Amino acid sequence: MFLNCELMAQGKPIASNQLFFRPFGGLSLGVPQFETSIHHGHNGLKVTLVSNKFAKSVWLSVSENEGQFSDNYFDLLANQPKEITFRSINDIESGEFQRSLRIRSLADAFRN
Repeated sequence: MFLNCELMAQGKPIASNQLFFRPFGGLSLGVPQFETSIHHGHNGLKVTLVSNKFAKSVWLSVSENEGQFSDNYFDLLANQPKEITFRSINDIESGEFQRSLRIRSLADAFRN
């Protein structure tokens, strides 16, 4: 269990924070399943990420492509889409990006 707090302005969340009642190692986190959709935006590739359950400390990486995510290492609430932009140094097709995208969370650290 945890407490999720959001600060809203004009109907949109501008900040959020979670309070956990146990150390992260003591949380019974299930392994989340992620769905992604990727499309080109004017500032890079737009990645929309959704998880079927709460995902603690989500970390995104792309092999063999230099660039930067607009946000990385974040908590993702179940069924709450999050949009992230990837700005690549080199041109990259969305299909190639999709194949090389790796998504990890704290649950991966406790898998056998």
